Amino acid sequence: LVGVTDWSDVTLKSHFKGATAVISCLGNRQPTFMNVTPESWCSHEGNKVVIEAMKEHDVKRAVVMSSMGINEDWPPGEFHWAGKIMSLFFTTVARKAYKDLSDMEKAYRASDLDYLLVRPVGIGEDVLPTNEWHLQAEKYKDTDLTMDLAKLDCARYMMQ
Repeated sequence: LVGVTDWSDVTLKSHFKGATAVISCLGNRQPTFMNVTPESWCSHEGNKVVIEAMKEHDVKRAVVMSSMGINEDWPPGEFHWAGKIMSLFFTTVARKAYKDLSDMEKAYRASDLDYLLVRPVGIGEDVLPTNEWHLQAEKYKDTDLTMDLAKLDCARYMMQ
């Protein structure tokens, strides 16, 4: 676990030496909430550095947190009314947040890395962990999903 305050810090890449995989959780927080500003969005810029560091240290695998509704997952959360709200956000006040996440995903696709994009829905600040998660294998068909996912359960899924 490495805290980063400056993506131009040349020592950042050294943390990847000897790694066999990377878990990146540089996804956006809720735009315009909790004092999150566009200046703090680091999905694309941060993951560009991660991808460079992975290549430099021959790390081949990445598990990467994104968000529901990005790129081919549009529209977000089609199985729940909150998805309509996210669609509204992503097409109005959160256009830059959407672009940041979309560009981040495109950077992984353009790389030669073995990556998994994780698009969690409904990560709640106060949701208690249950040690379970639900996957949507096919959009519009697998709709037995909830909008209440504990951060710890998302982390456990990303670690397996």
